[in-house]
Amino acid sequence: MLWSNKPFQRLFISYTFSTLGDWFDMMAMTVMIGYVWNSDPMILAMVPLTFAVPGLLFGQIAGVLADRWPKLRLLIVMDILSAGLTVALMFAPNVYVLLALLTLRSCAGTFHYPAQQALTRLLVAKEELLKATSLNGIVNQVGKVLGPVLGGTLVAVFSPQACMLVNAVSFALSAMILLTVGRVEERRSSEVQSEAGAEASEPKLSFGQEWKAGWSMVASNRVLLNWLVFGLVASAALQLGDFQIPVVFREYDATRTDLFGYAVSSIGVGSVISIALLSRRKEIKSYGWLFGATGLLRPGMAWWMIIVVALIGGLGNGLTMTGTNYVMQKETPPEAIGRVSGIMNSMFSVVLIVSPLTGGVLVRTFGASPTFQGIGMFLVVMGVVGILVDRVWFQKKRTASTMNATS
Repeated sequence: MLWSNKPFQRLFISYTFSTLGDWFDMMAMTVMIGYVWNSDPMILAMVPLTFAVPGLLFGQIAGVLADRWPKLRLLIVMDILSAGLTVALMFAPNVYVLLALLTLRSCAGTFHYPAQQALTRLLVAKEELLKATSLNGIVNQVGKVLGPVLGGTLVAVFSPQACMLVNAVSFALSAMILLTVGRVEERRSSEVQSEAGAEASEPKLSFGQEWKAGWSMVASNRVLLNWLVFGLVASAALQLGDFQIPVVFREYDATRTDLFGYAVSSIGVGSVISIALLSRRKEIKSYGWLFGATGLLRPGMAWWMIIVVALIGGLGNGLTMTGTNYVMQKETPPEAIGRVSGIMNSMFSVVLIVSPLTGGVLVRTFGASPTFQGIGMFLVVMGVVGILVDRVWFQKKRTASTMNATS
């Protein structure tokens, strides 16, 4: 049982603290840059880049190092660095220093992600992977719903620095909890190497060779490659409109600022529901319906269905997000999780940089409503294609596996 796995319990609690703290921090950054310093729109546009550029530049390097270095130790060091940089953010004298510190902290997060994914794979049995990835997804979505509310309250009562302090403490607590995991990660890592047999006696690969091996693994695994392509295309479509959602609400009724908050909360609730339903399953053998779930993300429908559409969109978001992590965990050998997750992180960072800018151009050129309707129709087509891909490609793989098992 997953909950009897004490090392995973501690890893999960650590992840919970750091994730919830991040959402408090996000509110503080918004208030500091947008309200305290009254920064212009171009400065605000730089904030997403501080999160995306480190992933683009260092994501694949971090993935290789996560497979080469002790993962638990890497997580602890990154949490300590993040805590220190968050404290430094509290004393940033101007927006430019704040952006520089944010970029440095995002670099630490870039190294944290593949190590966390790789350690999860080492600590969790294969039949428990779906439940483990679902639990992590639930924490992220709950943080997305509660973080802005609690963070906004904390900012109103105290100051943005109070939110940053909460995040710094959460990173410190995360590191302290990880210290109690012990040497389980090293033991599991050696078990994986012993299962590899002859590979254990081979000379250690160089950094470049391991990086190439990671790409080769993605390219040679049809399921993993197709999921990466579908995930990138769907994410690119979603990011086209993600940062333009306020424009839709503004065009509908500029006085109803509450609708945007309700919609964001509904997306979070829908994601939690879908992820919770997934966590009740032991395994997913058919990936096509997860591809098809992206078709649920359909913005641009009638205004009176805003909350319902947001809830449905959240359902699709939860399925897609959890599906991405689950497929990566299941289809990748444990000793290569770091490299594959680093590759995915760098690819999605490209999307995070390019798509919002493209979305702004599309909305300015064609208007918000036509752009969102086009995105919705494209995602529906993506969903249908995903289901067809499952029937044509993945069914062949399952048939071949069944024949091998019976022979």
